[in-house]
Amino acid sequence: MGEIVVIFSDYEYPSSLFHLSNKSVVIDAGANIGAFSLFVQKKFNVKKIYCIEPFKPNFVQLKKNLKINHLEQACKPSLLALGDKNKDVFLQTGLLEDSVYVTKVNTGLIASQIKISTFCRLNSIQHIDLLKLDVEGAEYCILNEDIKFLSKHVAQIILEYHTVPGKNGLSIISNMVRNYFHCILIEDGHLFLINKSFFRDISVSGAKSKTFTWG
Repeated sequence: MGEIVVIFSDYEYPSSLFHLSNKSVVIDAGANIGAFSLFVQKKFNVKKIYCIEPFKPNFVQLKKNLKINHLEQACKPSLLALGDKNKDVFLQTGLLEDSVYVTKVNTGLIASQIKISTFCRLNSIQHIDLLKLDVEGAEYCILNEDIKFLSKHVAQIILEYHTVPGKNGLSIISNMVRNYFHCILIEDGHLFLINKSFFRDISVSGAKSKTFTWG
């Protein structure tokens, strides 16, 4: 319930930043039980949302929530992990259902991992209006592996970046994307990226955020 309240509060994911319509295509990576997908669909009447979730118990609840809210036509769920390689991986679960991440340790929990570029090719997706990444640390390898693809096909990215021991996560992300995306710091741990090729003039007036500039 906590995750649902946070998302619908418009705090971590301020909808005032999103350029979306009912014709938009959204990918919700790290969909969990579908709160963000439901939020975006209700807010903008988006007709095409791809929900990617690797953890089976969450995925089952995700499908239930889509059915309860009559979103089976608008939202396509996939039991997958997003990463930098197309391969099977092990999952580690934290104390909460929204804390599931890829690990090298054999936990016995196996998921199929896929690159964002491969996922789009298999689903015939040519353009993504909004990519949401809440992938528990995998955001670094996803961006590093597929930044060229993302720069050509993704208009906006909203992401949560996670702690990297001994390193500045914000600097890592900003250095990866600086040639292709404008970077807006929403709050510590959350970034909004706007494709420079799609949006020339950026205005965030009235948004609960501040622009992050590089030194």
